[in-house]
Amino acid sequence: MTWREGDTVVHRNIWFGRVRNATPMRVVTDDGERVVLWHPPGVEERVSDTGGVPREWHIVEHSSPNEVVVVHPRGALHSVHVAWQRGSLMCWYVNFEDPWERSRVGYDTRDLFLDIWVEPDRSWRFLDEDELEAAEQEGAVGADEAARVRAEGARVAERIEHWQSPFDEGWEDWRPDLSWEMPQLPEGWDVV
Repeated sequence: MTWREGDTVVHRNIWFGRVRNATPMRVVTDDGERVVLWHPPGVEERVSDTGGVPREWHIVEHSSPNEVVVVHPRGALHSVHVAWQRGSLMCWYVNFEDPWERSRVGYDTRDLFLDIWVEPDRSWRFLDEDELEAAEQEGAVGADEAARVRAEGARVAERIEHWQSPFDEGWEDWRPDLSWEMPQLPEGWDVV
């Protein structure tokens, strides 16, 4: 299934067969090469009440204060989030995760802990390396998988250094269709 521009979908983080996070978003593009999603500030999402690698968690309501565009190259072990706070560019945020899979409500993935924070001035740093290491030690992420994530991190860092796609594509200046209403979680958003 290919989603159309403006459709509401749910981007979900799935762990141990359960939803850990769910955010309703609007489709900007889904063209076979990549998926781009957007959500406005104030979107009502569901998030885990526990960080790290919990085996148990509760889902709580959360209102995201930021506007975000998420760019996911098809099959990649990461997505790039462009985030604004109160209308100003806050950062590019690289989230390392399993390649997205289509679900009946949108896209599912599994967060792989490692992240990169990129400032508007293009300086950057890795985040949560300790969480990836803990996940590996606890057996939630295998050694081979952790090595693939770190290798992907090195490749993305190289693209940041040379300001290559998607960083050089102007997503920081992109604006949504003014007719798009606030996306809402549909019934069944929590069914895996």
